[in-house]
Parts: sequence; C-alpha cells; structure tokens
Amino acid sequence: MLLLSQRHDVSLERIFQYPLGPIPWALATADGALVKTNKAQIMHCIESLTEEDLTALPESSVHVIDGNALFQGMVRPPETFDGFALFVFNGLPASETVHFVTDTYLENSVKQLEHNRRGSSPTYLLGGGKTRLPRDFKTFLHNSENKRQLTRFLLARWQSP
Repeated sequence: MLLLSQRHDVSLERIFQYPLGPIPWALATADGALVKTNKAQIMHCIESLTEEDLTALPESSVHVIDGNALFQGMVRPPETFDGFALFVFNGLPASETVHFVTDTYLENSVKQLEHNRRGSSPTYLLGGGKTRLPRDFKTFLHNSENKRQLTRFLLARWQSP
C-alpha cells in the first residue's frame, strides 16, 4: 500500500480509518474465532469513576435490575413458577422506578453462536403458575425459549392483581 500511495494519489490516513481484514477485529480474531469480552470490566470502570457512597442512594433513584443475573444467582428457587414470580418481585428494591431488564439471543448473533457452543437444554412448556420449576433450574435457563417464556410469565404475573 505504501508503494501504491507513492505512485497514485492515495491517502494512507484515510485508508487506515477502515478495517483491513474481512471481519472487524472487535468481533473476531485473525483466525476467525469470536472475540470474547468480560462484561464485568465495564462495571468496574463505571464504579471507579464515581466518588459517591452507593449505599446511600436518594429515594428518587432509578434502579435497573439485570434479570438474567438474578436468575443465575438463585441458589434455591421456589418450587412453582407462581412462587418464583412472587419471590423475584418481593426482592426488587422499594423504589419509585425499577427497570427489570433481561436479554435474549437473536438468531445468528455472536451471542447466540457462543450460547450454542456452550450447549443448550430442551424447551420446557410453562403451563402456568402452578407448574413446578425444573429441578435443574440453571439448565432450564440454558434454553433461550425457556428464558423468553419465563420473562413473559413474570410480566403477566406482575401485571395481575
């Protein structure tokens, strides 16, 4: 490219603004393997930028709850899906504004490919609130459809009287 730029009117500065490989390096390595990131790093960075005492939050605070992290962190979930919905709801912070956020794996996404590589579990039919939670709840959460059903169920339960 250096030789071409000397013979032709080519701006190397402009050329190097774009990736030179077929895949952006933020997504894959030179051999085509997916780049993996540690999601906790961004949280540590954000925490290092604040000087406030995070235990003394004002009443008007907005709370954002990572639903998937909450699901994964449960050691002994209740026996039924109704009990699960009540348990999670009662564990939410008493605040004026709470955002309960979950993610999903879109078809053919980097996240879905990694999820498939780690393995999946069978799809479970969530029949209703009295349905018993699977014994191996962590394996249940390995299936994207199971997580979608669980999230829809929680939303429906939390909207009902």
